[in-house]
Amino acid sequence: MATVCMELGLYLTSTGKVMPFQSAGNNGFNRRADSEVSQTTINTEARDVIRDLFPNIPEKDLNQIISTAFQKVL
Repeated sequence: MATVCMELGLYLTSTGKVMPFQSAGNNGFNRRADSEVSQTTINTEARDVIRDLFPNIPEKDLNQIISTAFQKVL
């Protein structure tokens, strides 16, 4: 499921923070990906991945994680 985040140009650090994925030569891709991907898409993809990893997570907790960790920064 990590590939979903990678497609969006994001990765999850060991401390649980969502960071932009940067490797040599793809900095332009990250800027385009950030502007082209809607917040709804990010939320849906994050929800799906978290549900796959933690199928019994309470809805309230899931919503809090998404609203805190997966908000698009413009």
